Amino acid sequence: MDKIAEKIAVWLQKTGNSKKLLASMLNISTTSLNNKLRGKTSWRWREVCSVAEIVGCDLSDLEDEAA
Repeated sequence: MDKIAEKIAVWLQKTGNSKKLLASMLNISTTSLNNKLRGKTSWRWREVCSVAEIVGCDLSDLEDEAA
């Protein structure tokens, strides 16, 4: 699991929010969010910045070690 998916999973569990709400906050469809979480599609920079703000972490927390 990549760092973004990890942070999102923790945030969803902690807050009780849904992927549907997160997708709405990111202004993307739930299907698109699921594809990004599964690695089927890439994250856009603005989405990564938004995720960091929403889940309350630094952008560096979302970097994969291999990147």
